[in-house]
Amino acid sequence: MTENTHETNLQCNDSVTCFQDIFCEDEKSRKRARKNITTESNDCYQSNSASNAFFEMANSEFVGYMVSGRDHCGTKRKKTKQKVIVKQHCAVSTHTGGIVWETSYLLAKYLESTLTIKSKSPILQDDVNTGDELHKNYPLNRTLEIGSGCGLLGITLAALGLSRNVVLTEHTDVMPILVDNIKRNIQLGTVSSSQVTAQQLRWECSNEDIASSSVSSNKGGNNNASSATKNKETSRCLCKGSFDTIVGTDVLFTPSLVKPLIATLRKLSHSQTQILLCLQERCVDSYQLFIKNSKKYFSLEDLSGQFSSVEGCGFGVELECILLRLTPLMGKTKKKKKKKGKH
Repeated sequence: MTENTHETNLQCNDSVTCFQDIFCEDEKSRKRARKNITTESNDCYQSNSASNAFFEMANSEFVGYMVSGRDHCGTKRKKTKQKVIVKQHCAVSTHTGGIVWETSYLLAKYLESTLTIKSKSPILQDDVNTGDELHKNYPLNRTLEIGSGCGLLGITLAALGLSRNVVLTEHTDVMPILVDNIKRNIQLGTVSSSQVTAQQLRWECSNEDIASSSVSSNKGGNNNASSATKNKETSRCLCKGSFDTIVGTDVLFTPSLVKPLIATLRKLSHSQTQILLCLQERCVDSYQLFIKNSKKYFSLEDLSGQFSSVEGCGFGVELECILLRLTPLMGKTKKKKKKKGKH
């Protein structure tokens, strides 16, 4: 069996644990199951159902997310159902990028449910006006994902047609997993190479990685190349201030990386960039430090209350997930007052 045949077979066999099978399309079965649960045990069932489902997914080699959206040419897919499929590496202990975290599924579902191709999303700022006609067709436009891990969220946003293109980023150790999953979905035809790309981005070394990304995209460049070719090359690199949307899930896990993360977000965003971070409070110190320091540069809004009313996102309430929207405070950061010297 060739590699391509194996990847194609993943779309139609039972070895892939699909998000919608558990949380969306099987809702009727779940309701029938609840009828046999007593009132006293119902609260326990609600709190454990999501956790048990994600435990099952975390222990699966392949996990998927069903998409319908558009193909890379912008036309509606002929297939009514197609899966974004990523391979997990559950045994990896040197980093946390080997599995898809709950918040990745949650943010993917939230954006799918609240964004449509023909209408503006309530999560986008009303005063955003990029002047780009493409923004009407791709609500998230040019998108950056920080801490992509296995890559499910970023690939899904591209496959759904919500983003024009997505640059998925990770630390050095996780890059092989991320690159492998991007290649897998290109082979499956879920996305094209023009829609998704992977770049190394270490928050503590962001200047170095941003510069390296720009150099590699221009290496061997042709001055006579068409504007379309140059745009494609630019869309694959980490250009400062070039992303319309930045997404990240469970990116607050150690206090030492909070300030480098904020600095990275500032470098890669422009004045109207929307930053959406979906989190579980895994490290209280990191979360509190992020809230305190990010307010110096960004306007923060907690959108977590929307989970209960957005289709397919109720488990976010059960798991106490947090959704933050950040928008840059361009030119509004407070300057430290200089102390007057003694005369």
